[in-house]
Amino acid sequence: EWEKKEEERKRKEKERRLKVEYQRRMQPLTKEDFDLVYHALELWRREEIENINATKSGPERKAALAGLMDEETQLIASIQRHKLIAKTEMGSRSKRKFLEKCAAPKEWIGFDGMPTKMDTPYTMRPKT
Repeated sequence: EWEKKEEERKRKEKERRLKVEYQRRMQPLTKEDFDLVYHALELWRREEIENINATKSGPERKAALAGLMDEETQLIASIQRHKLIAKTEMGSRSKRKFLEKCAAPKEWIGFDGMPTKMDTPYTMRPKT
């Protein structure tokens, strides 16, 4: 019974990791996510070059390589657009998080052991 539960847990963990990995590739937000996308693009490019070199020669090969370069350029431009969008989104997220932290009331444990929260003029300012 324990083995079945352990197998199920491992399967669910693997599914979760694959889902997260897919999400990171489809909607990258961090530098690591974009590094992952660029790495995938580089692998794709190398694979396509190998395919072109194996199947074509002469002017046909040059035309195929030029087409590949155009396609790669378009993909890089698309990734850069996503990067710009992600940068603005992450910037607004971090600003919001900072303001929420600034607007949080001051907290301390009172002499009776109960937590006490108090808004000060400085914590009220970010709320407005």
